[in-house]
Amino acid sequence: MAPASIASIAAVSGVWAELQDRNDIAIILREIIGRHALYDVFHEDEGQTSHETGYQTIIWIKIIYDLQGCYLSGITAGMLNPSQTLERELLFSSILYLISAKLRTFPSQTTLIGDHGDALAHDIGRLILAQTVLSGLRLLLLRKDQIPPNQIRSLQAALNQGWRDDHLRGVERCIVQQIFAAILDIIHEPDHVDAYRVERENARLPAYATGLVCLRAHMENMANLPSIPWT
Repeated sequence: MAPASIASIAAVSGVWAELQDRNDIAIILREIIGRHALYDVFHEDEGQTSHETGYQTIIWIKIIYDLQGCYLSGITAGMLNPSQTLERELLFSSILYLISAKLRTFPSQTTLIGDHGDALAHDIGRLILAQTVLSGLRLLLLRKDQIPPNQIRSLQAALNQGWRDDHLRGVERCIVQQIFAAILDIIHEPDHVDAYRVERENARLPAYATGLVCLRAHMENMANLPSIPWT
């Protein structure tokens, strides 16, 4: 296994170990973003070291997004614990921060001068960042909140700016040009909080009180049923 792969596995396992048995997820996310922002200010000209710190931050945020997505996917609204979920404002702000970090760490039309390994690591870092933004957008949909129009416009402008002049290819191109656009279309729909409303109405399922099989179980009908021998 390549050293880069071993380092990536170690980084992910370290995040998992740190997040075990912790419920203060909002505080953790704020600390991660704050630490990365301060590091960028004081180490702006360090190049590779700054990139490595950026990768670690992206991995942290992606794992938090994915854990939140698993939690929201497997729970009903009545069982939701607000203390264990990210607020919409914090989630939205963190997505915008990731996009701004992309502009600083991987500016558009960047030509990386170095060996093949450096170029590959650069491409992988860009792809992971795009996947992390995608995880955040998916989490935004899973929350099923009505998003204010001004936030939708800010998000659309940030996404357009973040990858506007990039030469995209492969999976990154699919994520940015197709999936991001599809998610924005869903968010623009006023009933996106109930994504399956049209399908459910077209299915014409009976009401819960009626049941899937319509039985005439009224008291007057029950009286005419034959008795059931219990012995």
